Amino acid sequence: GTGDNNEFALSEISQWLELQSTNHIPVTMGDIQRRYQAIPYGWREIDIAALVARLIVGQKISVRYGGAIVGKDDRRLVDYLRRKTEVDKASVSRRIAPSEELMRKAITFLRNWLGQMSIPEDEDGLVSFVIATLESKQAHYVSLLEEYKRDRYPQKEVVIAAHHLMSDILSQRKDNVALLNRLIVRQDDILNSSEDMEAVETFFKSQRPIFDAARKLEDALQNEKDYFAADKDTSEKIRELTLILAMAKPYDRIKDLSNLMQGIKTAYGILLEQKKEEVLGIIVECMGDVHSLAGADIRANEVMKQADDRFAEFKQKVADATSLTVLDAMITQLLNFKDTVCKRIEAINHDTSVPQDDGKTLKPKKIIQVRRYDVFPVKRLTSREEVDKYLEGIRQKLYDALEGNDGIQIN
Repeated sequence: GTGDNNEFALSEISQWLELQSTNHIPVTMGDIQRRYQAIPYGWREIDIAALVARLIVGQKISVRYGGAIVGKDDRRLVDYLRRKTEVDKASVSRRIAPSEELMRKAITFLRNWLGQMSIPEDEDGLVSFVIATLESKQAHYVSLLEEYKRDRYPQKEVVIAAHHLMSDILSQRKDNVALLNRLIVRQDDILNSSEDMEAVETFFKSQRPIFDAARKLEDALQNEKDYFAADKDTSEKIRELTLILAMAKPYDRIKDLSNLMQGIKTAYGILLEQKKEEVLGIIVECMGDVHSLAGADIRANEVMKQADDRFAEFKQKVADATSLTVLDAMITQLLNFKDTVCKRIEAINHDTSVPQDDGKTLKPKKIIQVRRYDVFPVKRLTSREEVDKYLEGIRQKLYDALEGNDGIQIN
């Protein structure tokens, strides 16, 4: 058995593996089990597995499964060393240990990069630490890239580059020497990437909320910039806000967004109140038109009451409105509604038919609807001549409207 001379057994397996490695002969755990269970050794399967496990823990040999190194703490390691269905799939080789110089360089770099002194100094511990650190960074960059799906946040390319860098180094994880070599080869890239990422990290930790708020305001103003055409100060604030949001590196200017937003919102609020007063004034005019047209005709009372209820709804909508565009659209809705109501009242108030020549059959009257706002265009008049000319234009419009019609309904 192996109990009497474990050191001899360990040395025997280690030297045989080294010989196979020198001759480039691949070895599986199944090969080791068969060799040392057979004559002249006759060792037990469980003892052979224990010896190999000791060599793994001592970092003398490596076991790979599916091309990847199996760590000494891997729960499946026992299966790879003993289970008949697995032993021929697990390859075993003498470990080529990283040089002392490579280990020292890696440890020094990690201390400098991460700002921590407690870096493992044994090969397995160091490699595990490197892999865990890079995987953690990689996962963090993936989560940041998810955030970029929400908006055009700055410097996405920096995060992509950082992620690719971690992936490149981790691509050597199956070989300890190759992994540490790649870490050292790319140490300047890592430091530069970390420096580039500092501003991005700060942005997502503390600056993003105000950036999001500014973007939301920018989007809301997308179709309403024309309202500020006569307001140079606010137009300039909107232009500056848009400029900051579009910058490749806006970090130093993000602090200016609060004041810009406040100024824009204040100006917008003033315009909003003015537009609300304008729309409320139109509602009053429309109600007045409906009431005047209905007059004392009892038959029109129900239509007038329904119209008043609808105008009350419009007033509530005005009170609740937060958009200039919505209020402008409401003006069109109001005028269209008033026109419809006036047509109904007109039909009630007047006989809309005239007798034909035979005195029996009736032909509907052709009444054209004309808005007061269309007949009387906005204009500034400064002389009697201009007044006369303006009124002549109105007279001509009404004559033209009367052509081919039995009457004109001015609403």
